[in-house]
Formats: sequence, structure tokens, C-alpha cells
Amino acid sequence: MPIQVTCTCGRTLSIPDEFAGKKIECAMCGAKVPVPAPGAPAGLVAPMPAAPGAPRPAASGPGPAPAPGASISVLCACGQKLTVPAVMAGRSGRCPKCGAAVTIPKGSGDAAAGPPRPGPGAPLAPPPPPGVAPGLPRPELRPLAALTPPTGATFARPGGPPARRFVPASPGMPKPELMASAPDTGMRPCPFCGEPVPADSSRCNHCNEEIVPEGAPSAFCPTCRSDRTVVRGPDGSRRCSSCGSPVAAAGRTGPLGPGALRPGRRGAARFERASATEGARAGIYIVGAFNVLAGLGYLGFFGLAFLGAVAQGALLGGAFALGALGGAAMIASGIFCFMRRAEGMTYSKTAFVLIAIDVLPFACCLAFFASAAPPDMGGQGVAMVAVFTAIALFWPGLQWFLLNKTPMARAFDR
Repeated sequence: MPIQVTCTCGRTLSIPDEFAGKKIECAMCGAKVPVPAPGAPAGLVAPMPAAPGAPRPAASGPGPAPAPGASISVLCACGQKLTVPAVMAGRSGRCPKCGAAVTIPKGSGDAAAGPPRPGPGAPLAPPPPPGVAPGLPRPELRPLAALTPPTGATFARPGGPPARRFVPASPGMPKPELMASAPDTGMRPCPFCGEPVPADSSRCNHCNEEIVPEGAPSAFCPTCRSDRTVVRGPDGSRRCSSCGSPVAAAGRTGPLGPGALRPGRRGAARFERASATEGARAGIYIVGAFNVLAGLGYLGFFGLAFLGAVAQGALLGGAFALGALGGAAMIASGIFCFMRRAEGMTYSKTAFVLIAIDVLPFACCLAFFASAAPPDMGGQGVAMVAVFTAIALFWPGLQWFLLNKTPMARAFDR
């Protein structure tokens, strides 16, 4: 016949007879529930065995034998009322609700287990401090000032390792051998997925991301329109690592002019996108400022000459007009340098635009100098033409120096 046992969580368990006197685990809360003896009523806990070596209570003499079927009512400290057989008087057991030890008194009638419960009007005693069993005298508390350690006392962390002391090595002590480095396997982790890939691989075979080697040159590919790593093809040419299209080689060029343009697949040079470095931006501003100043000079000189030629009906009015137009174009190019800073432009396009703008007023100066008769103009006119011709010759050379020999050269990854 199964035994009914109530767990501390309130669930009633049906336990087979063979588990009587043992402990089982509640399937609901996992608590250990003792199974009472077969002769005990339901909900009663089997008596607790005496601890080994514990003194047995002395017998108080033969008393009257309890009547068969007599029971004793015991009240646990948690408020649970227990009914036990009278034969268990003087023994101890566990409450099936809270698991506390319950001592069954000798005698009949209702008895309370544990400390006496205060009456309705009695003041409640403060709970005992942790670590002190109920009913034991509370330890005497001392003020914190009395616990102050004496001066110079040292403390050690309980259970911690002893403090390390530095011991200098003796001159004859051998030096420890250095740990050998890991062998080079030729693999490295992918910076995107972390999987091992060959050290010389430009693309991960796990996540298919492109891996840029350290120090590898990058270039703007005009075919796929992206910044990719430059690799060497089978024929030694520079190619894009993404689409395999050829890209222009990096290097210095000569003075700006038609010879500075390098032929490509479509008859025009294909160079890389400009980078935005601080030195490059400063150089672009310098070029823009020179273009604006030179353009103002050209525009003022040729504009006044054009107005004078028109008033006198001279034949050089058209040349003067072209010179003034070239000065205006140089001013526009300077403003363009300030606005765009040549970012995203190619070196070949920039060189072509600057040379085309400079050639126009330069050609006008040469035409004016060659066609005008020095006796007719006087010494002042010859000096003015010579100055502007020198400026026209000097400015392309200055632009070449700025674009090739200064930090602005990094603005064009050629």
C-alpha cells in the first residue's frame, strides 16, 4: 500500500512501501522528503537516528505503558500540528512541512515542539543573529573601537598566497631559456571572419571578403569603379585584384603638357582617384591662389589692351580678347581648385585642364609680342609684354613643381 507524504512545497506524494524510512526527491521542487515508517500515520516523519557517540538520555524509570492506538499531538515551530503514536514519546523526528527537528514530549495531550510561542499580549523578542541557534545566549557585542588593531599590526588575506618578494639573481645563476616561438605555418586569420587563410591570399575562401595585405598598394580601378588592391598579373602588369582589369603604374611624370598624358586602352590615360591628404589640399589651395592672381593679371592687361585696340581700330583686338578670355578661364580654374580641391579627379584630366587654360593667354602674349612693332609701342610697352610673357612661361613650370615636388603630389596616385 503506498504511503502518502506531503512535501514542503505542498505537493502530496504517493511512495511505495519499500521506500519506508528513506528519503526521496520531490519531482516538483527537488527537496529531500523523508518517508515515514509503515506504522506511522500519513504526514508523519520517521524518527531521527541518534548521532554516533551522542549520549543517550537516562531512563526516568518505568512509567505506565501507553494504551494501544494512543497518540500525541505535537505543534511544530512552523505552526504545523503533528499527530504521532504514543510509543514515540521522548524521541525526535522531522516536521514534513519545514523539515525542522521535533522532539516528542513524554505525556499525553497536545504539546508544542520547539521554543514556547509568546502570548497575544507578550512582546516579540528580536530574532537571534546569524550563526546563533535559538535558545542559546546571545554573544556580548563590543564597540568597534575595542577591535582596532594595535599600531604596526599586519594582516594577511585568509586563504591567499603569501606575498612575493623580489630576490635579485646571483651572478652565477643561469639565465632562463626563452620560449620558442610558434612555427610559421604560412596561415593567418581573416580580419573579417577569423578563419585561417594563406598569408599571401588576397581573398578569404570562407567569407569571400577581399584581404588587403599590409603595405600593399591600393588603386582606383576605372572598370569596377572601386578602390582595390593592385596585384601583378602573369605578364607582370598591374591589375585590379577584384576584376582583373589593368591599372596604370605609379610613377613621376615630366612637366605638365601633352607628354604627361599616358595612353591607355581607350586612347586616354587611366589614373587612380585622388586621395584627400592634408598636404594635397594645401597644395591645391596654392595652385588655386596662383591661378586666380595670374588670371586677374591677364584679364586686366588684355582687357585694357582690348579696349584701347577697339578705340583705335587696331587689328590686334581679337588677340587681346582671347587673352582676356584666357585670364577669366584661369580665374575660373582657381575657383574650381578651391571648390573641388581636385578630389576625385584624375591626374591626366587635371594636367590637361591646367595646360589648356595656360596655353591660351600664353599664345596671346606671344602673338602680341611678335606682331607689335617695338618702335610703335615704346619702351614701356615692350617691358609690359616681356613681363607678362615671362609670367606665362614661368607659371606652367611652377605648376609642374607644385604637382610633382611638393606634398600636393600625393593628391594624385598616378
